[in-house]
Amino acid sequence: MSPGQAAQLSELLEYLHLRIRDLLATVRSTANDERITLDLHQWQNVLDLDAKLSDYLRRIAEPREE
Repeated sequence: MSPGQAAQLSELLEYLHLRIRDLLATVRSTANDERITLDLHQWQNVLDLDAKLSDYLRRIAEPREE
């Protein structure tokens, strides 16, 4: 992958990462009947995707020398 392609991919992954992080930051439970419901398995997938995106961004920014 060329440096330009890596930069473009990094920007895309960063955008997705920030959007998911913002979503995670907004999840709140309330004392009244208002609530957010999400299947536990789906929630775990969202958390896993966020971790993977963060890892991919780190790998692009800091490639290993081989």
